[in-house]
Amino acid sequence: MQRREFVCESYRFVPDTGTLSLHYTFDGGPRFEERIALPLATRSLSGVEAAALDRVFRLLLLACGVSYYKAFAPERIRCAAFALDAATAAFFTEFYINGLGEFAWRNGIDLARLNFAVEAVEPPSAVRLRLPRLACVPVGGGKDSIVTIECLKQADEPLVLFELGNAGPIEATITQAGLPAKLRYTDKTDFGPPWQCYGSHRPRSCFSRQLSGRAVWSPRSPLGLERRATLVVICLKVDVPKK
Repeated sequence: MQRREFVCESYRFVPDTGTLSLHYTFDGGPRFEERIALPLATRSLSGVEAAALDRVFRLLLLACGVSYYKAFAPERIRCAAFALDAATAAFFTEFYINGLGEFAWRNGIDLARLNFAVEAVEPPSAVRLRLPRLACVPVGGGKDSIVTIECLKQADEPLVLFELGNAGPIEATITQAGLPAKLRYTDKTDFGPPWQCYGSHRPRSCFSRQLSGRAVWSPRSPLGLERRATLVVICLKVDVPKK
């Protein structure tokens, strides 16, 4: 059954448990909830820090929606949680189209028709934060993350590890590095509805870049986050299917 609209419905963060809940739905169709467990804060956040963190959660709501959008891949995406400006909509239009390239190719879908509903609001101004010097290294369990970790350790650079999933090679790399993984995400979503829907992989590289924003403020964030730390990425893999 075709759906006309995918809705990023709402998000809710519970500081006491560190749980971020993201809610999605299709017009007249199924509803979904994704939960992300984040490290508990060791102190109370200031108003500016809380505002910056909330902007990261907004990014995550839009980014994580890609996993559920592709069930029916309708033409329209709407954000009901907050007013979506044109710049942010353009950023995530590119995010969805490029991140779901293999999915579109395998299912014969033209994602060029995809559009985000936009409201007449200005992009928010940057939130300025004073953060310590810190490198965030996504760990995939391969040579790229291993070399990056060892280079930064030898250079005495402060770093934090980021884990997307808990595969054996990832866990082994983190253990061998002797560093704690301050930020972990384990996908426990059970996506098995009795509807006729599309299927394909999750664009993990795109997703990991957005989720790691929980620890790093991106210099190109469309929601206005001031850069004060560095996300270290040696290579982002892009799947190009062979015809």
